[in-house]
Amino acid sequence: MDDPAFGCGAPNCDPCHMPQVANFFCEAGKCEIAQCEDLWSDCDQQPGNGCEKDLTTISDCGGCGIACAAPPGTDATCIGGQCGFACGGTLVDCDDACVDLTSDVNHCGTCDTTCTTSDVNSFPVCENSTCDVACNPGFEPCGTGCVDTSTSITNCGSCGHVCPDTGTGTVTCNNGVCDVGCTAPAVLCNGQCVVIGESVDHCGGCNQPCVAPDHATATCSSGTCTFTCNTGYDNCDNTGCISLTNDPKNCGWCGHDCINTECVNGYCKPTVYAGGAGVPSDIAVDPGKGNQGDVYWSMMGQGSNGQVIHTAKMGGTSVVDRSGLNLVLTIGIDADYVFFGQPGGIRRFSRVASGPPEMFFAAFVPLDLSMDGARIFWADEGSGGTGSGVYSATKNNSTVSTIAALANHYPVSPRPEISGSFVYFGGRPATSSGDAGVGHTNKTSQNLVWDETFSDPIGKVAINTNSIYWSRPSLGQVTRLLKNGSAATVVVNNQPDVEAIEVQDEYLAWATNSQNNGKIGAVYPIGSRILAVNENWVCAIALDDEYVYWVNCVDGGSVKRVAR
Repeated sequence: MDDPAFGCGAPNCDPCHMPQVANFFCEAGKCEIAQCEDLWSDCDQQPGNGCEKDLTTISDCGGCGIACAAPPGTDATCIGGQCGFACGGTLVDCDDACVDLTSDVNHCGTCDTTCTTSDVNSFPVCENSTCDVACNPGFEPCGTGCVDTSTSITNCGSCGHVCPDTGTGTVTCNNGVCDVGCTAPAVLCNGQCVVIGESVDHCGGCNQPCVAPDHATATCSSGTCTFTCNTGYDNCDNTGCISLTNDPKNCGWCGHDCINTECVNGYCKPTVYAGGAGVPSDIAVDPGKGNQGDVYWSMMGQGSNGQVIHTAKMGGTSVVDRSGLNLVLTIGIDADYVFFGQPGGIRRFSRVASGPPEMFFAAFVPLDLSMDGARIFWADEGSGGTGSGVYSATKNNSTVSTIAALANHYPVSPRPEISGSFVYFGGRPATSSGDAGVGHTNKTSQNLVWDETFSDPIGKVAINTNSIYWSRPSLGQVTRLLKNGSAATVVVNNQPDVEAIEVQDEYLAWATNSQNNGKIGAVYPIGSRILAVNENWVCAIALDDEYVYWVNCVDGGSVKRVAR
């Protein structure tokens, strides 16, 4: 009667049965619910219908009346009596949140992708699962950033509209319009701030361009158009730029006239006279212009191979005046005679008459002949430790005078004053420990004064009315000393092996005694110039009013001249 298996006393003894009931108990002969099946419940307490509630629904999830709630944009779920939610549509669960990967800036394309921007004028956006930026209000996308086109001078009014660079002054963008302000003395010309006193496009006023002639660059100075010639050109005649590399009237510099020869690469092409057998040793020319008188030179020779040769300065056939000479070392001329020195003495011959040279004066090793109106001077290195000095004699074959006996020096280049009382010369030390020097003495008596001494070797000496010049080959210099005793100054520098020098008035010519890269140069009041290059062993030079003459002292060497 109290056994649910037999209906708790029911007439038919059938076991207790109600929907979704797992266990019963008997009370007062009736079947009562002891336990519902899992996830079912007797919510209405009506035994007749058993455990009527399904506890897996979102209204009764896990218990009677327990309704499931869901975050916005999701669907509530009840699974196994536990409330939950499911993302709907295209949403994806990212860290318990349903997100749209196509538009969520914190989960753009993937749960772990966050959109950012470093542009303070923009904010990040996610479009079609791709990060992008959008401009803040008042800004527009231009290039890779957001700009305010109402104030940006590089995007004024619209993207890419750049306010012009005025050069000087200030540029602003106001409400999308470029505003230019020029700083004095600049003025605005075609959107540019220009100084009309200096601008080649606006010289003296807006839109007044300077136009340069050929081979020049235009300039503007104080509102006036000028021009600067390109390298290798100069404004020689104030009409335009003339080539200094091939104009024979302006060769190398304005006004340098090659005098009927070519101008090649900025150098007048030297005139080459016929040489002779042997080695040229010295040169002498008549004074005056280049077409007046003759040029003489000596060919050193040995035994009986020496010669004295001349030709007209303007060119023509060379004439061998005397031959069969031994070691012609030096040469000098006046209007009547040719003088030359060789070991043993100084000889002379008439410029117009034939006949063998006559012995003029005996000498050991005569060098560097020079003359004034009445006298002839020479240097002699002596022999066996005696006879070294500077000597003088009148041209009428009077007695030789020793005007400077040099026991400790070998003399160099005696040069007499034409209208003065002194002769100047250089001295090379006779021993390795001695000093070189430049000195002077009276033309007819010994009264030696050393004007300057120095330790480096001396080359040659030249003088004019006011100054003494000497070359210093090892230093590549020519030094000038005023005769009044002022300090010495360097007038030629950085010319290695400079040796031969001559001066006429204020025009100093010099030559470097180098193999194949020798130079002929000049210094005069308007500047310093190179007259010829690539010369070979130049050992002697001479001057007239228009030309520099020289000899290349090598076997078969040339005799040349070039316009001053």
